[in-house]
Amino acid sequence: MLLRPWKTISSQYLSKSPWISLRAEKCETADGHTIDPYYVVEMPDWVHIIAFDKDEKVITTLQYRHAMREVFWEIPCGEIDEKDPSPMDAAKRELLEETGYQASEWIDLGVMYPNPARQTNKFHNMLALGAKKVAEPNLDVAEEMTHQLSSVEELLVSIKSGKFMHGIHVASLLRALMELGKI
Repeated sequence: MLLRPWKTISSQYLSKSPWISLRAEKCETADGHTIDPYYVVEMPDWVHIIAFDKDEKVITTLQYRHAMREVFWEIPCGEIDEKDPSPMDAAKRELLEETGYQASEWIDLGVMYPNPARQTNKFHNMLALGAKKVAEPNLDVAEEMTHQLSSVEELLVSIKSGKFMHGIHVASLLRALMELGKI
């Protein structure tokens, strides 16, 4: 069976801002069925940074996430700003801002999509090697976090036990560990 894109009959913004926009669309499937409304969330692209220090420890963050009203273990991450010349530049900026670390080697591991059924954005996975602390974190007012260094084994146990639950961050970590031949 050949899958074909849907036709968009109409599209209307219900909310629009630089951080997140929501639109309702009237669509026609390839089989001729009408879906009305179909909601689409527009968001900026993100970067995920999987950073290893000289001792092969991974820099992880512990961060409050208001939507879930919980604290989560994550990897350093953030939106790609308009002032960032590239996703790699955004990753370098975010690692320094969130953790105070800089890395000597960077590898672009490609993109993934957080939820292609509803969201239009993607996230870029960046592997940082040889990271070392050079400054104190410089957090935004909406960021409450701390960071720690974890071994690969500790991270895998945290993922398996449910302590590290941020799904797209788990995907980024696993992608990096595959690249390095650690899993």
